[in-house]
Amino acid sequence: MKSKKWFEIFIIILICGTITITCNFNDDDETNESKKITIDGWTWSASNDKGDGGISTITMTQGADEDDKKITIKGNVSKVLDVNKHFGYVDLQGTPNNTILNNLKTADGIKFGHLGDGKKYVVEVRTSDIEDLSHYRYILNTLNQYSPLTILYEELQTPGWGESQNIPFDKNNITTINFQATWEDTLGGNLEVIEGPYELTVWNLTPWKN
Repeated sequence: MKSKKWFEIFIIILICGTITITCNFNDDDETNESKKITIDGWTWSASNDKGDGGISTITMTQGADEDDKKITIKGNVSKVLDVNKHFGYVDLQGTPNNTILNNLKTADGIKFGHLGDGKKYVVEVRTSDIEDLSHYRYILNTLNQYSPLTILYEELQTPGWGESQNIPFDKNNITTINFQATWEDTLGGNLEVIEGPYELTVWNLTPWKN
């Protein structure tokens, strides 16, 4: 009986040790890609440039309790991703459920509240017909105070490169809404968003119809 008991303890230790190693790996990876938060029909996920060899970091958190609808990302963005001068980035992606997605396709834009750090962020309205990441976007100038914002689809612009230069924006192809912190040459000039720390909070993302 003792040998069986010690065998069971060994199995428990082995399983727990494996779980601990996995958790530590995720903490070191700092991509948060396995973590998802669902609020009011939106599923939020976060990613960074580590898969592309970058060193930018991102942490995604929800508000203090379940009634707090705010999503916050913070971390650090590197200016240069690699020797080819690609830019570092982090990304907060909101994936809508079917009801919200259908409403986005009949809306005139989106609205949400935000709290920033005085820096500029990219809001992308991603569509399935653009496959090279040159999605239509809006440059978000943040304030150090809670601020509402409405973005009309007609205000979206291309980044100045890629497929979107030849493909008109089509709201019927919307897939996700993304918020990016990046040092990127977009819309005709460097955003000069970040080489270092950032923090952005968003909430109540909804379709807006005139």
